[in-house]
Parts: sequence; C-alpha cells; structure tokens
Amino acid sequence: MNSDVDLIYMAKSAGSVSFEQFIMLYDRKIYGFVYNIVRNEEAAKDITQDTFVRVFENINGLDKDRNFISWLFTVAKNTAFNYIKKYRKYEYIEVDEDMEQTGGYSGFGDPAEVYEEKQKLLSLVEEIDKLPEKYRELIYMKYVLGLKYEEISERTELPFHKVESRLYMARQKLLKQIEKVKHRELDKSVGKSPRQETRL
Repeated sequence: MNSDVDLIYMAKSAGSVSFEQFIMLYDRKIYGFVYNIVRNEEAAKDITQDTFVRVFENINGLDKDRNFISWLFTVAKNTAFNYIKKYRKYEYIEVDEDMEQTGGYSGFGDPAEVYEEKQKLLSLVEEIDKLPEKYRELIYMKYVLGLKYEEISERTELPFHKVESRLYMARQKLLKQIEKVKHRELDKSVGKSPRQETRL
C-alpha cells in the first residue's frame, strides 16, 4: 500500500501524530495548488484544511489500486471548485475591493485580465482531471509536486523511460483536449455548433 495512505490509516487507529506528518508533507503543495485556483489567501487556507479533513474522513473508501496523489489533488480540486461555485457571484466585487485597498490588483494587472487568467486555469485543471489516471498522476507529480523524473520513477515503481514516455503522452493528450475546448468556444462565439460545421 502507498506509504502516504499508511500514515493516514495509522493516524485513524493510533492518534493524530501520523496525520500531522502527512499534512506536513503536502500542506504547502495543496495550498499552492488551490491558491492558484481561487486567488484568495484565506479561502486557500480554508480549502486546504477542508481537503485534509475530507481525505481523513474518506480514506477507508479509497480503492487500493488507485493512485493516492491523483486522488488527493482531485479532492483538493473538487473542494476548490465547490468554493468557486458558491462564491462565483462575488468574484468581481472582491477584485474591485482589492483594487481600492492596494491601488492595483496586488501587482497582477487589470482585474478583467486576472479574471480571464483565472478562468483559463480552471479550464486547465478540469482538462487535467479528464486524463486517464495513469497520465493524471504523473502530471500532478511533475508539475504540482515538482518531483524529478527519478523521484516519480521511485514513487510509481515505473522504469525511468516509462515515466518519460507517459509524461510526453500526457502532455500531448492535454494539448489536444485544450485545442478541442478552444474550437468549441470558437464555435459558440460564431453561433455555430460542431455538427453544423461538419455539414459545411
């Protein structure tokens, strides 16, 4: 079984020390991940805490054959998306208030551009989540946890060359999915459905 999962099982049976060790391993990575989604420090802290609570509560239901890292960041992503759905109508208000207090949006530029970048990031996270798990887990390990190829190889017990090839395939699949999203958005902007386009 995954050593990270072992820590949580130990925490549930023997106390909080093991869970604290687990949190220390992933706290900063989860916080950074959800902050890039919600762009709000306090919200990111709350979402990070909620993520670990949900992991702790639902670990018994985790399929032992499923990759833990992929599952962990899926929980974080879902928790962040739930926050956004709940508070989406306040997003522009928060941007305006930040502008008034700082004289600018914390160095990030025009609020409309910031909002647009945030939507692009949300779309990217959604597309990553659509990847098959064998690709998704490597994307999270490489680009969110910042692991080197050798470290990914050790954690997944995959040969080095397999890690390289899977990451390459993962990037290619992700790029294709993003291109499809762009084409759908373009079709919507000109008022034409994909089916209509194929008939022309």
